[in-house]
Amino acid sequence: MHKKIFAVLYGLIALVCCWVAFSSGYTISSLEKVGHCSTIILFAYLYIDFKINKKFTYSALFVIILYLFHFGQLVLLTFFSDSYEHIRILLLLDTNHALYGFRIMTASLATLCLGVLWKSAGYINRKGNEKKYNVDWIRLSKRIIYATFFVKLALDVITLFISLTAGGDVARLFVNKFPNVLLFYGKISLLGFAILLVSLKYQPQKQKRLFFFIIGYILIMMLSGIRSENVGYLAIFLFLYLQTRLKPLKVRQIILYGVYAFFGLTFIVAVGQFRTYTNKSFDSFSELTDELLTKQNVVLGLFDTCGDTGYTAHETLSAYLPKYGPSFGDAYYKGVTAVIPNLLPSIIDVGAITESSSCPIKLQQSNVLNRDYLNIGGSFLAELYMNFGVWGGVVMCFIWGLFFGWVGKKSAIAFEADNIYQLIIFIPIMLASIYWVRSYFGGGVREAVWDILFGLLILKKMCKHA
Repeated sequence: MHKKIFAVLYGLIALVCCWVAFSSGYTISSLEKVGHCSTIILFAYLYIDFKINKKFTYSALFVIILYLFHFGQLVLLTFFSDSYEHIRILLLLDTNHALYGFRIMTASLATLCLGVLWKSAGYINRKGNEKKYNVDWIRLSKRIIYATFFVKLALDVITLFISLTAGGDVARLFVNKFPNVLLFYGKISLLGFAILLVSLKYQPQKQKRLFFFIIGYILIMMLSGIRSENVGYLAIFLFLYLQTRLKPLKVRQIILYGVYAFFGLTFIVAVGQFRTYTNKSFDSFSELTDELLTKQNVVLGLFDTCGDTGYTAHETLSAYLPKYGPSFGDAYYKGVTAVIPNLLPSIIDVGAITESSSCPIKLQQSNVLNRDYLNIGGSFLAELYMNFGVWGGVVMCFIWGLFFGWVGKKSAIAFEADNIYQLIIFIPIMLASIYWVRSYFGGGVREAVWDILFGLLILKKMCKHA
């Protein structure tokens, strides 16, 4: 019961912050007040979530990623305007529209976090985690990798080659035209690597080598220009590694990983800027990386580039909804068709149904976007507003918060109990939902469902032959 008190306390803090944010006026300084309020809401949530769970959970990671992608440029304006003057969101929107959008997003962040805390503070049945299987999980994970990784590897290498020789736009066009069935089949290998990483918990040297292999592979493949999705995967594998380490990090290791993170961030920002280059070569990428390491602040650059996702939510609130109104949940009942392979489009074009549920595609087709910025990504928050309206979206954030609170709590229990059966279900949800922050529901539901079904199928076969 005392944990519920923490959740109620957070609700009061968030309510005060929202009241200040909504009553702060209509100037640039008002935007900065909203930035302070949203930051307080975030850190108050992180502190109380840790007090409730006694550890860092997936739900906290999801909230941090969502905040980075939607509030990144507001953070720059609020705290770093003296050293980082190029705030792109203010070049695309006037102050009033930016204020309106960030105020609604701040309320959404507050309700999402409240939902997470309310579920985390409640009773969670641990009996579901007691189910055990006499299975060699390392062997199971390798079977998943052997069956699927060759498809992902081939696609990644070809995409990287096209990007370096013909440009990122051509590479992205190739990926978009590549058969979706094979694309997502190859992605199942990420589940295999994740299960293998967790299964090597009691073999720390092998676990560390695998972790650095995965991180290195993802960073190299980001050269192809497929960036935001891989940022999410980086976050998930880092989370899994830290959750399953037998020994806590020492001060020396924390410093060392901080250095690694700095170079990793430099690489991510460099990839983002490299996409706009017409003359792509390893020499030009090396020069750009050197510039970022010595003269530009890569951390602020990450807030800038990731913060572009907030623009999708702004345009949904200020331009799309007043003209078209909410679509009453079609992102979900149409998006779920993505689970079905689009093998007979002449009879029923499942792909077209899924595409019609996409928030960014709807925005691009509605002619409400700034002509200088049409190549937008999706947004978890924008999708909620587009489907349920402004305040309906805010309320739905609480509902989804309950879901992510459940995922965070149950997966934390599974990590403690070394219950990999449960993690076969929760890791695909993590992999899919972390990218949902800047994608759309139909783009992630297939990955989650296919990963779970494939993992359970391999498990069933191994149990049958045990």
